[in-house]
Amino acid sequence: MSAVIEDWINWLRLSDHSETTVAAYRWEIEHLRRWRADTHIDGLGRSDLLAYMAERRLLPGRKEEQLSTSALKRTVNALRSYYAFIGSTIAAELPLPKPKLRVQRWLKFDQAMALLSVCDTSRPKGKRDLAMLTLMLDTGLRAAEVCRLRVDQVDVASQSLHVVCKGGDDETGDYSIETANYLSAWLASRESVARCPNVFASFNGQNYGGALTTPGLRCLFRALGERAGLPHLAPHDLRRTFATLTTLLGAPGRAVQEGGRWHDLKLVELYTRSITSKLIVRYSPVSYLVRGGAS
Repeated sequence: MSAVIEDWINWLRLSDHSETTVAAYRWEIEHLRRWRADTHIDGLGRSDLLAYMAERRLLPGRKEEQLSTSALKRTVNALRSYYAFIGSTIAAELPLPKPKLRVQRWLKFDQAMALLSVCDTSRPKGKRDLAMLTLMLDTGLRAAEVCRLRVDQVDVASQSLHVVCKGGDDETGDYSIETANYLSAWLASRESVARCPNVFASFNGQNYGGALTTPGLRCLFRALGERAGLPHLAPHDLRRTFATLTTLLGAPGRAVQEGGRWHDLKLVELYTRSITSKLIVRYSPVSYLVRGGAS
């Protein structure tokens, strides 16, 4: 890796970018270097970057035949960041793809209950899983936030927590007395397992007792989802479920926004659009007519 790229990576870290973002941006620039191995990337022009993006768009993605719009957006953001750092404007006006609106996957009440029910609380691992799932359902924690949450950031007595969130901000969350009880039960068992300051320790192989990692969390969710009849379950599904179920239970949008630590109410509306469209049936003209409402 060149000294300039290394300086840029260090600058990203100093700018409070998350390690996930830093790793993703590093990969993007390294991929650009491999693409133009014959030319130093600092000497590329805007047309070169457009050609690179066009070619990158045609690469297969994980879920689509072509690279997803959100992945291409990450590419653009990485290019803008790197070239701005070296004092170049060639990436400043690269078109930023707008992700297409997709149906957001979330769990209905019976599905969420089925997920909680597969946790075997007679064993420490089951206590951990139940505490983790209920905490995510009550607070909307992201995968990385769950993994880096430390014991000293959790106050079971006041049913609250604080955690470094996406973007580097230190924010708070609140949860129910039921979740506090599940969390307390896990913390009582945790001491015999954990060898890390994190709340949720791993039970997996060589990392036994170490901090749960985001890849490990994804694997855990897939396993729990299969047992609950929810294939392809992912950690972020519970963040969407938090937004959706709290809305269904009558929470105001502003309360959901604050509870889930969203900086923009539009993100809450994106997650809950799958249910708000169904609310129109409460005002069905046909139901009104059939029930004798017309005069």
